[in-house]
Amino acid sequence: PIAAVIDVATIDGGMSDSTVFQLSVDEKKYIIESQTNPLLREQEGKFLGSVESGDLEQVKNILQHENVNVNCVGRRSNQSISALQLAAEKDDFHMVKLLLECGAERLQKPLSPNANEDVIDDEIRLAMYRALSSPSYIGLTYDDPVMAIFTLSEDIKNLTQHREIQDTSKLAYLDVLQRTQKFAVELLDHCNNSGEVLTLLNGRQCKGGKYVHNELPPLKILRSAMTTVQKEFVAHHKCQKVVKREWLRDEPHWHTRNGIGWNLLYALYCFLVHLCLTFIGPILFQFVAMSGDVIRFLIIFAFVVGSFSLGFYNLYHGSTYINVFSRIDRAITALLTTIFGSDSADELEITIAFNDSSGNTQDATAVYRTAGHTLYASFGIISIIVLVNICIAMMSDTYSRLKGNIDMEWKFQRTRIWLDHFDLPALCPPFNIFAPIVLCIERIHRKFCRKNVSGNSQEIEFTNNAELGLPADEFDLSYETLVRVLVSRYMIARSVIKLEDLVTTTENESVIH
Repeated sequence: PIAAVIDVATIDGGMSDSTVFQLSVDEKKYIIESQTNPLLREQEGKFLGSVESGDLEQVKNILQHENVNVNCVGRRSNQSISALQLAAEKDDFHMVKLLLECGAERLQKPLSPNANEDVIDDEIRLAMYRALSSPSYIGLTYDDPVMAIFTLSEDIKNLTQHREIQDTSKLAYLDVLQRTQKFAVELLDHCNNSGEVLTLLNGRQCKGGKYVHNELPPLKILRSAMTTVQKEFVAHHKCQKVVKREWLRDEPHWHTRNGIGWNLLYALYCFLVHLCLTFIGPILFQFVAMSGDVIRFLIIFAFVVGSFSLGFYNLYHGSTYINVFSRIDRAITALLTTIFGSDSADELEITIAFNDSSGNTQDATAVYRTAGHTLYASFGIISIIVLVNICIAMMSDTYSRLKGNIDMEWKFQRTRIWLDHFDLPALCPPFNIFAPIVLCIERIHRKFCRKNVSGNSQEIEFTNNAELGLPADEFDLSYETLVRVLVSRYMIARSVIKLEDLVTTTENESVIH
């Protein structure tokens, strides 16, 4: 309820004084109309108020004893808002769960922005995305929360690229994006062993813990994370450990062969791989990241050189005295060589005279020399001092931005290389034409000959089974089951639910009640 009179307490000389600020009837009416929906019944208004305050028992009591529509819509700052959106915005797990069980309709994706929309439209869209990105809402409404997070992140990221959002509320959407991506990282962090991590990275319809020898894991979730640029998820130490182990399965086994030559070759291989992954890779990534700054600098530099070349050409073209600046191509060459130590100042020492309208000869040498030397000095100052320092500043800014995230950025790019290696082993030309043929034959063989694989087939077990003292079946979880377990662990870690609150269910029912 909005009061018609607002008391403003002030302190004056240690004495408290109360003044009264009174609203007119129209002002009070305007405030109340922006916060209430006149079509709501009293019980529905009380219901929405209880949801917003987080009073779970009161909401249960209203839903059980009052004739209330769980999908009723209220108003907040002239925005239409449902009870489920209110609960999701507050990330109230128990409230969201109760409303969904009582038949609340799932939240709908808001409309895309346009140039003629009102301020309130952007506020409505932002509030809806805050609700959609709630971990409680995602965990309770999606069978595959991880893919839902990736899809939602991609939608928000595309939204931030919209011109209307870039010019106004981009930072607010980036905060929502960061919150959404953090949930996926925390789910990955709650995996307790390599088997769970691999099952999570493989995605749906995949069994974790073991796979047939020489059959690479599908890594569907990891590939989706790469596609949607989930850098924190991909660079997480648990994800990197599992993917790196899969990559190392294909390393050469030269050290197992007899002969010191093979051992030395394997040692050289390990040294080069370690050098590339630890030192050369991050440095090379920084150089690649700075290439954009170099390209922007070259564009600016070309514009400056072209402008001064045209200036010199217009100054000396058509005059009786011919020098290197009389032609546009030679002017460009002269200015470019000036940067590397060449001096074309002597070409500016010219003598020019012309006849005026009365037929008298006028000496223009001083004017041409002054204009030429001024242009030449200006080019030297702008190109050598200003532009070079601008380039240094641009590259320094890129380096400082990458310095804090260089490990994450490099691990993301390294994972892309590993996945390319899984898909298509790299060979030097012209032998790389055989790789797709071999890959196609292997896939056909796995598809039609898998039924003939008997118990003699070697299965690769995770090395940490023995270390953890767990049987192989401990890791044999389906992706759907694992995701429910991870959401449960996440909620328990946040003290949203307690371990004793978990109720065992049938295989097709939800783990959380």
